[in-house]
Amino acid sequence: FEDLLSHEEFQRTLRQLDVADAEQHDLFDTLDIDGGGTLDLEELIHGIAKLRGEARRSDIVGVSLRLRATQDEMNEFIAVTNDNFAHQAQCLNNGMERINMQLEAIKRNAGTHA
Repeated sequence: FEDLLSHEEFQRTLRQLDVADAEQHDLFDTLDIDGGGTLDLEELIHGIAKLRGEARRSDIVGVSLRLRATQDEMNEFIAVTNDNFAHQAQCLNNGMERINMQLEAIKRNAGTHA
């Protein structure tokens, strides 16, 4: 795809399809919905055709569903991360308490041996 973008004719074609210059480099990621890293000619044509014109209700519903799934994943990630941080903080607090108790014991022993 990057090789295609280096050709002025391809860039001109994308402009004629209402794909702005600034959006041309992001186009591959937009069209590669499955994240497979490849696009065949049919995917390219179908994807560009869907980019043109008004959004259909099914497109909006699809995007809304994907957005909701992404939000759910992010909320789960945040919850797990918060739990991990809380666990780590508790471990640090427990460790500090043990260190403080050991220091107090050392001070007491040092005071009795002086």
